[in-house]
Amino acid sequence: MKYNRWVARLNYPSNLLNEIIKARGIKDRETFLNPDYNSLSSSGVLKSLPEASLIIKDAIKNGEKIGIFCDYDADGICAGAIIYRAIKSLKGEVTYYISERKEGYGFSSKAVDFFIKQKVKLVIMLDCGIKSHEEVLLLKGASIKSIIADHHQLPAELPKADAIVHPMLTNNKTNLDLSGGGTAYMLAKKLLGESGREKWLIDLAAISSVADVVPLTGDNRILVKYGLLVLEKTKNKGLIELLKSAKIVDKKLTVYDLGFVIAPRLNAAGRIAHPRDSFELLVGENIQENKKIANKLNDLNNTRQELLLHSVEKAIEMIEKLRLGKKNIIVVKGDFEEGIVGLIASRVCEKYYRPTIVLSTKGDKLKGSARSIDKINITNLIGECGEYLLSSGGHAMAAGLSLSKNNYENFKKKIEKISREFPKHYYERILKVDAMVRISDLRVESIEQLEKLAPFGMGNPRPIFAIEKCEITRIDTIGKNADHQKIYFKSNEIDSSCLIFNFEQKEININSADKVDIAFNASINSFNGRKSVDLIIEDVKKSR
Repeated sequence: MKYNRWVARLNYPSNLLNEIIKARGIKDRETFLNPDYNSLSSSGVLKSLPEASLIIKDAIKNGEKIGIFCDYDADGICAGAIIYRAIKSLKGEVTYYISERKEGYGFSSKAVDFFIKQKVKLVIMLDCGIKSHEEVLLLKGASIKSIIADHHQLPAELPKADAIVHPMLTNNKTNLDLSGGGTAYMLAKKLLGESGREKWLIDLAAISSVADVVPLTGDNRILVKYGLLVLEKTKNKGLIELLKSAKIVDKKLTVYDLGFVIAPRLNAAGRIAHPRDSFELLVGENIQENKKIANKLNDLNNTRQELLLHSVEKAIEMIEKLRLGKKNIIVVKGDFEEGIVGLIASRVCEKYYRPTIVLSTKGDKLKGSARSIDKINITNLIGECGEYLLSSGGHAMAAGLSLSKNNYENFKKKIEKISREFPKHYYERILKVDAMVRISDLRVESIEQLEKLAPFGMGNPRPIFAIEKCEITRIDTIGKNADHQKIYFKSNEIDSSCLIFNFEQKEININSADKVDIAFNASINSFNGRKSVDLIIEDVKKSR
């Protein structure tokens, strides 16, 4: 059993879709099921959005060169590409600086020097900049205006930029929860006068939203829904080649394709090579060059996957040896590649259900990433140890940090001491089951109805169901690497089957003749014109 306990919202509902909508607290059924592009928050909601747009338009009108700086992950790269393409479409002169991961996160003095040499008059920071106080002052000293379009956690004091666009800085005091790319899209939408041209940039906003795991509700739901539609007929020549390279052309694209196919390829360059490649793919117009970069990103992603597999094994070995798995926070350091420490932290956090910090010892200082669990804001927790840090920042569930090697032990002691105060219930892994059902409830028509809840993701997960007292009749190991299982079972005298992907990672152990309760999600499988329902196991527990 992967979860400590299951909590079911509904018991045997008569109408799955309607009752799940009510149980999830969705107030406006029609708006949720049929999100309208025109329902995106107006430009008046985000503070400084009109001012930022006007500053950019004035720079273009005056023939001034504009500089773009963005973070090196998929969210930042997409954000940078959105604004670059918007400015280009307005005939603006624009250059860019994409930092290498080894330079560290955020806008740097090195970037300031680059833009000064390029005789830039306006710098736009995307998916970063909200803590760049000194660098913004350096720009001011060089008579360069600055705009920050970021979404990371706000500091107590904001930089002295000419305009700051941020989803938490709104006129109606709501948090729009946008990604870096979503924030950039709102700026592009205003910049292009909501003429319709901005709609061809929404595919990039969708990729960034899923890559950065923002809640797929409100504006994000609209961005991802319409972004997927645009992506299927994208005019972005780089994305066209990336889709071809990833072999996902001529099909209905889903959130899975954004999060597990496209985003990892864009991220691969920033993790183990040069993020500039990903950016140039998304803004490039040369088909042959785009094809070359797309294939390169494909190869880099394969290399990244192999590297991650070995690194996670190494991290888990360290954790088991040092008996860190039961601590309230896991902190490990080793000679990990800096570009994949966040992925390692994510895997470790998932396995042990503990906030996790993974630090790389490869440089002259420790650089790392953190991932967290529902009840612990990891950015705030790390911030409480600020006296030992060189830098930090992020969100409730993910953060980045750097510190001197000499400060490691003090940092580790303090953060472990703070975490010891967290109550035990923080560490309960609870599976939220949307409904207890019977196997007869899972007809093709019912599951097709539930697809109206898509796009699924953070904040709007695919519904989880559970069936009690299933008798296991057979278990087949399947897959190229024999890492999946097909489970045959009988429920209320009806024969059925379900799938467990990566069953060893999920630590689900069942045997033939066991009587179990199964929790799963359901999706439609179409093959040779025939539709059937696939049940994908989330957890299994012995029946009472």
